[in-house]
Amino acid sequence: MPKIKVNDINLYYEERGVGPAIIFVGGFSADHSVWNAMVKQYFGSYRVIVFDNRGAGSSDCPDVPYTAEMLADDVAGLCKALNIENAHFVGSSMGGHVVMTLAHLFPNLVKSMVILNSVMKLENFGREYQLYLDAVYGLLQISDTLPYNTVVEIYTKSNIGWIFSNKFLNRPGMVEELIEARKRSEFPMTKAKFRNQRNVSLTFDASSWVSEIECPCLVIASDADSVYPPSAVKKVADSIPNAKYCLINGDVGHLPFIEEPARVAREIKTFLAEIRE
Repeated sequence: MPKIKVNDINLYYEERGVGPAIIFVGGFSADHSVWNAMVKQYFGSYRVIVFDNRGAGSSDCPDVPYTAEMLADDVAGLCKALNIENAHFVGSSMGGHVVMTLAHLFPNLVKSMVILNSVMKLENFGREYQLYLDAVYGLLQISDTLPYNTVVEIYTKSNIGWIFSNKFLNRPGMVEELIEARKRSEFPMTKAKFRNQRNVSLTFDASSWVSEIECPCLVIASDADSVYPPSAVKKVADSIPNAKYCLINGDVGHLPFIEEPARVAREIKTFLAEIRE
């Protein structure tokens, strides 16, 4: 399991393939494995890199509130350590905050960016989801007094209705599969991880500078996203000069690269092919 010293932490990463670098940045609480269904489609043409943000997976979890700037600096440090001068970046949800910040603070590093189901800032939406996260944090506060599998099952059952579409959850055995996968995970959610990563989206606000981003950009939303509605995601595309916007229809939730990996990969490949021409 490769780790590399970046800034003040040890960052876990994996890479495979040869070609231009493409780096996938996960969302809130996600470790590198969240990309498994999609990244294999890039191995033949790209140097694919996945990693765990600070406070996720096998990376270190310093107990301080994180910001998008802090996580973007980690990604820039990872690129420097791996001798990557520029790359394509794909960021999901909170990872989209990080990628936008990268393009703002390190414009020479970002050859292009794909923003999946992310927003410029929290506005008049998502209040219900934030209340849900408050409830989850309350569960974590008493998690030491409950059997681990009980906590995992409660958390997963309450979480998946926000993250995934009804169509996806209605696949035979899917709910049970998601619960078991969470139980088998090597990376349990802790109070510190939850609290510090949550601060990233709560404090992120790109509205004053996102229009200055100049790199090619594809913004993807999905029609059944219960966390960030398509109308809010589209504001990102409308604010970045010449950004392309894609709406994934067909009852698809907050993580379209898990529900429809081949479809999302096609959209990204088409976008990247246009850049290379």
